[in-house]
Amino acid sequence: MRYCLDVILVVLLVAVSVPEAARAADYVLVVNRDNPVKTLTEQEARLMFLGKKTAWPDGRSVTIVLQDGKKAHSSFVQGVLHRSSQQYGIYWKKALFTGTAIPPRTLKGDADVKAFVATTPTAIGYISPETVDASVRVLEVRQ
Repeated sequence: MRYCLDVILVVLLVAVSVPEAARAADYVLVVNRDNPVKTLTEQEARLMFLGKKTAWPDGRSVTIVLQDGKKAHSSFVQGVLHRSSQQYGIYWKKALFTGTAIPPRTLKGDADVKAFVATTPTAIGYISPETVDASVRVLEVRQ
């Protein structure tokens, strides 16, 4: 009986930990190549994408760009913002309705986000890791 409980516990732990590991590989944060920031904490990224941290360390305004319902979007919203995509959408609708913030621009996919970030010095966005190229720089996100 004890052996069965141990096996069940191990299976449950593996099942819970696999989605987190997989989620981390679904997106990377990217900034313009000229942005001097190389790393962010997860908390800083969360605050930026919630519109609560609005400036880079050099004082320039942060320009957030989102993706339109792709795998990277869902993984990013769940992994960093700890919300569902629907909850995140409602968050920005409420901010717009109450006049506390203007929602970020939403683009179609990795190519559009990458092109926007590459041409906007203050932009930050997320894309699938396999689409990264020299036009943008990947940020390291620390816990």
